[in-house]
Amino acid sequence: MPLSGMPGLIATQSPAASLSHPAPLATTGKVIFVDSTRPGRGDDNVGDDPIRPKATWAAALRTLRSSGYTNRGDQIWLMPNHAETIRLAAAIPMNVAGVDVFGMGRGASRPRITFESDTAASILMSAANCGIYNVVGIANIAGLTQPFDITADDCCLNIEWQDTSAALSASRAVVATGADRLDVTLAYRGFSSGTQVVNAVRLNDCNHVGVTLDAYGVNSQAWVEFVGVLSTNVFVKGKTYTEGYLDGSHNVLDSVGGSIWGAELFDLGMGVYVSGGSGSALAPTYVNAVQLKSILRAAGLLDIDDEIARLKLQMAQIRFGISSLVDFDLTEVDSDPLVEF
Repeated sequence: MPLSGMPGLIATQSPAASLSHPAPLATTGKVIFVDSTRPGRGDDNVGDDPIRPKATWAAALRTLRSSGYTNRGDQIWLMPNHAETIRLAAAIPMNVAGVDVFGMGRGASRPRITFESDTAASILMSAANCGIYNVVGIANIAGLTQPFDITADDCCLNIEWQDTSAALSASRAVVATGADRLDVTLAYRGFSSGTQVVNAVRLNDCNHVGVTLDAYGVNSQAWVEFVGVLSTNVFVKGKTYTEGYLDGSHNVLDSVGGSIWGAELFDLGMGVYVSGGSGSALAPTYVNAVQLKSILRAAGLLDIDDEIARLKLQMAQIRFGISSLVDFDLTEVDSDPLVEF
């Protein structure tokens, strides 16, 4: 059979044919393979063959940088079980425009990038039109401030973040500054205790941003926080669980003020969908009678005099626009206007 343009592969074989993950689309750019586990690996390798890959992500970037080309569709493929350790700020500089990095494998076989030694240790995305997909980031030092640091426009990030323990948790997984048209998909695997996590995603002066969250753990501010300079046209969706908070207050926070944003999330702690944004605070989109009873009990409203409790339920019915509360008898309720919900 004839050989393909990549050594070690026959012409009819996809470069990812032997990998346990769907291959990205074909590209007109250069493809470089990186694998820290394969015999024969080395940063001096050309890297265009999965049998003779480069050993590090940074070495692949150096090769692309030296070519002098940008925005031609270059790709870096991190092979299953690839692992690297980041100990410095911008240790992996994504400074070549138009480069996509694909992690191969699923579950525990995905590429794992561990951040340690320095709280500023990071992968810096400073060139436009870049993407990172299917990579796992791991905190091995408390209080990491910027592990995935994005400062360029038109970038995409689709990763999982894992804190090693409650004591070894990052301050955040993603920080974006002046990054417009940003797309972030983040699975944050935290712990229900600890004090290091401030936010999972921090946005500063970012416009036209989409954030998809699957966040579990605890934070001191919110899973998504706006700081510094206001951000606009930001939408947050997904599901969250924040230990100790049943009111949705730690999902999204505009600390700078004036940001334009919206969100629709399922809050696992509340057991309801919440929606809202800059125009109105996050609040339950829909609650049934059982969910409402749980919310009121958490707020201490079912532990008071029965008549007042029944009135508060009626006011809650009006507040949430519920047509029927089958679990409660709301007839002949005292409508004392002095009772607040």
